[in-house]
Amino acid sequence: MRILCCLDGTNTEHVRHAIGMMSLVGAHVIALMTVADAGPPSDQDRSRQPFGHQPNPRPPFGEAGLAAARAAAAKILEAALGLLPGSEILVRQGRPELEIMTTAAAWRADFIMLSPRKVHDETGPVAPCSIGHVARFVLDYAACSVLLVRASSCEFFERGSL
Repeated sequence: MRILCCLDGTNTEHVRHAIGMMSLVGAHVIALMTVADAGPPSDQDRSRQPFGHQPNPRPPFGEAGLAAARAAAAKILEAALGLLPGSEILVRQGRPELEIMTTAAAWRADFIMLSPRKVHDETGPVAPCSIGHVARFVLDYAACSVLLVRASSCEFFERGSL
């Protein structure tokens, strides 16, 4: 079985835990993938426009932004390799949802493992436990099975954080 694990910097431990729970280490081929997002931060992309005006075109990210995104991707994979040694490493650059889909097809993944969204702070989810646009796209268009890996919400309910 070929398992494509999509890492975003917040889900490495959760992916490792899921793989361990399902006893997937060993005979299976595991790839750790991260995407250096080639666009501006999502908040810039979703800025509100005055009523009746056309949205501004997406500003270029610039070489400095790409270098920072590549460095963040490398840091994510470095941390993940410590938890899942022997995994294949896949680094892509572009729009995460498209890169995940094309990589899964080219790598012939049997299933894709990813988190529903990245928005967290030290107390837990900032937004409701919903799925983000990347996970939604992958769920809608993947040609293989998709496993959504969430952080356990039990501790958030116990603290009354949600």
